[in-house]
Amino acid sequence: MISFIVIGRNEEMHLNKCFKSIHKACDENSIIDYEIIYVDSNSSDRSIEIALTHNVDKIFKLTKIWNAAMGRNIGAKHACGDIFNFLDGDMEIVSSFIPKILDEKMSLKYDLVSGDLLHHYYDKQGNLMGTKREFAQIKSAIKKPITGGSFWIKKEIYEDAGGMDNRMRRAADPELGLRLAKQGVLLTLLPIYFVHHHTDIPRSPNLADFFKCNWIYGNLLMYKINIFNRYTYRRMITHDSSLIVLALTLLGALIFTPYVMIVYPVFLIIRTRFSFSKEKVSRLGYLFVRDFVSLICFIPAYKKRIKTENIPFEIVRQGS
Repeated sequence: MISFIVIGRNEEMHLNKCFKSIHKACDENSIIDYEIIYVDSNSSDRSIEIALTHNVDKIFKLTKIWNAAMGRNIGAKHACGDIFNFLDGDMEIVSSFIPKILDEKMSLKYDLVSGDLLHHYYDKQGNLMGTKREFAQIKSAIKKPITGGSFWIKKEIYEDAGGMDNRMRRAADPELGLRLAKQGVLLTLLPIYFVHHHTDIPRSPNLADFFKCNWIYGNLLMYKINIFNRYTYRRMITHDSSLIVLALTLLGALIFTPYVMIVYPVFLIIRTRFSFSKEKVSRLGYLFVRDFVSLICFIPAYKKRIKTENIPFEIVRQGS
């Protein structure tokens, strides 16, 4: 049985497309044994009403605390399938992807698998502004220590890993990917579309985001939790290289000479390619504050993980 686990908060604009795509994909691939679970993060719009109109088998509403990890773990805990497909409420399944990953017995061919995403970007008025592939450079199947907002995984593997870490305000998906990779389970990324992702136009992070502690209880906590995981350092090099450079220059300043510290600002300037637009200067300021505060907060940054059974939620529809 396949459990499609959808999470969302105030996604009334796209939820219709999400649920319709699941039913359509199952019909086109003759999948009968499946369920749809929707976990709502206390939406203030019509998200739950929409879920009720789409034959969604189980609907749960997080009421007091919520994040993506909590939603996915609640969904997984109440799922009956031996295959999980996690989706965000602003995603549509590509039906033609399913035959690539299921065998004739409707079993998952891979432990952990996903494909390419086509992002559809909208402005604040809901107008489509453009599209972009996530993995346009990938031409053949590869293995990666990631998961992403949507992926297919065998139930026993998700449960053996302990699910997602609900301490994470952000970056719960890559954090799970790091833990799975350490256990020898890498994501098989196929070079074909598997999801259409309808989302806002991306913007650069700013200091307001940082002081909400989203970074500290996101990427920084992920790095701290997985400090003895070799895949962590690969991710840091590709995603947060300035933080590594700052740590190394501070260490060099302590061991050798304070003049080593000049390496860090030079590195930031090189990253701008010597273009000092308002946006790039703002980005440099963000990185500078983020990196220094991250090193200060690395040790004290801590949150206790909440057991899934202790997370408050309402049952909107339980299913049979």
